Parts: sequence; structure tokens; C-alpha cells
Amino acid sequence: MKLEKAINKILLAFLLLFTSCAQTTIQDEVAESSAKIEPVVEFYAASWCDWCYRAEEFLNKNNIKYVKYNFEDQDDYKRLVNTAKRVNYRKQLNSIPIFVIENKIIVGFNPIEIIYTLDRKTAITYTFIRNSSPINENSINNF
Repeated sequence: MKLEKAINKILLAFLLLFTSCAQTTIQDEVAESSAKIEPVVEFYAASWCDWCYRAEEFLNKNNIKYVKYNFEDQDDYKRLVNTAKRVNYRKQLNSIPIFVIENKIIVGFNPIEIIYTLDRKTAITYTFIRNSSPINENSINNF
């Protein structure tokens, strides 16, 4: 009888131990899956565009994942127009660079708006003066 009670206690202890481990694992998986995944930016540019070059440099320096499309390519432009229709964007699409971040379209290079839309807290940005030369190339701004 005593042996039977001892075995039951041991089995109960193992059962409780494995159950608590399983709950922790499930909670960890839920926490990981609910972590915010940053969207991939669609970046429309042209090879002759200086601001597009600077925008791409900004994306790279800030480790922002993006897919680059050629604004002058007819198929890529159609993709942009279809995206604009899908997100109900009614403004002009005649300036570059253009960024599509989830359901938002940003026309022109506006690093602060890009960082804000991506919900980031810091970024490496540039400050330009009249001649478009950087004042401080590696400044880190907190938002």
C-alpha cells in the first residue's frame, strides 16, 4: 500500500512537471508569434534619380528590408498603380522615390515618415543643406 502511494506521488510530480513545461513552451510560442514583424518596403526608383540613390542608401544603412522596382518599367508602374487603387490612394504618383509600406504610400524621400510608419524608435538619417551635401552623415536620431 505504501509503495503504491509513493508511486502515485512520483507519477503526479512528473505529470505536474511536464504540464508546467508544456504551458511555458506554448506561452513562449505565442509570445514569439505575436512579436511585430516589420513589413518589407516596396521602393520605386529610377537610375537617374539622385534622391532615389540617397533613399536606397538610407534603407540599407538602417537595415530596412525592401524590394526595388523600376519606376520607368511599364509592368512595375502598373504594379504601383494597382497598389494605389487597392489602398485607395488618390494623390499623384508622378514623383520619385515612392515607398509602399503595407497600406501606406509615401511619395518623395521623407526618412522620418518612413521610420514612423515602420514604428521604429531610432534611425541613421542625413541632414542636407542647400547644396544637398550631408552636414553629419552618421547622425542617429531618436523619434
